[in-house]
Amino acid sequence: MSRLKPLKSFVHGLLTGAAGLTLAGIGADQAQAQAYGPRIFLPAPSGTNAVNFQIINIDSNTSFDASIVYPDLNIDTDAFVFSYVRNFELGGTSGQVVITQPIAIVDIGVTAGNLGISRGNTGLADTQVELRVGILGAPAADIPEYVQYLTEENPDVVIKGLVGVTFPTGDYSTSQIVNIGSNRFAFRVGLPTTINLGPNWAPGNRTLLEVIPAANFYTSNNSPPFPNSQFGSDFNSQNPLFTLETHFSHDLGPRFFASIDGYFVTGGATSSNGVGNNNAQSWLGAGGVPSVVPCGRGGTLTVSYGGVVARNENSPDGAQIKLFLLQAF
Repeated sequence: MSRLKPLKSFVHGLLTGAAGLTLAGIGADQAQAQAYGPRIFLPAPSGTNAVNFQIINIDSNTSFDASIVYPDLNIDTDAFVFSYVRNFELGGTSGQVVITQPIAIVDIGVTAGNLGISRGNTGLADTQVELRVGILGAPAADIPEYVQYLTEENPDVVIKGLVGVTFPTGDYSTSQIVNIGSNRFAFRVGLPTTINLGPNWAPGNRTLLEVIPAANFYTSNNSPPFPNSQFGSDFNSQNPLFTLETHFSHDLGPRFFASIDGYFVTGGATSSNGVGNNNAQSWLGAGGVPSVVPCGRGGTLTVSYGGVVARNENSPDGAQIKLFLLQAF
């Protein structure tokens, strides 16, 4: 029993230490609730699970799918995001599947002279499924093997590969100026890399640098809303959108950490019937997590904030605040 208690404490510290999902600007993929956040891609033991719930407020010129920009609109979005995470063995390495379903409440406003117009929209956003696979420093391991690997091997670098699909299941209508769903498939590939600058992986000793490059690809939307509207989205295709997410986080104790985050996005120009709109995005976001609050055994509560700090005229603007509750088991 004397050895079992430290083992459980170590594992719960690792699991809950990975729970600080935050905003790094206004992100590129709606089902991911804008950005991954720090410590999402840490090694995890096979056979474990997590559920999380997020409440997000976005004040921007995009709907919940932030790859679609409405330069002339002010859009306030409240989102409620539910996710399930399962860790498992996949061909001798670690595998993880994440299923996410958001619900969004959108309030759209526009000002023309002294006239203000407002309209609301509520519904399901698009469903996302993502697969993450260990490439380096993340072998398949049950809980005892997992603890042994991190303590004895103490990997300096952890690399995972990811592939995700966003399905066009969200609320969508051609009569809506701004939709919650996107009426198209989206695909993401990425290579999350975590470098431990601390002495080891024991909770309380970690200083992590994370770099998450990703590319997003979109199928055509052949039924765009209000194609002739001044404010509507009249494109039917979009070029790939490339993102680079970074985090620098430091343990403040066995179950607390703080993080500074950055997010760079480029690309995503749209076209209508094969004619380019010359509206490629280029923007930089910044944000942070001041700390993570433990909630019971295996649970964490996080509040984060971030926003766009530099952009061209075709890019998202504004800020976001997020409340994130995770329970690992």
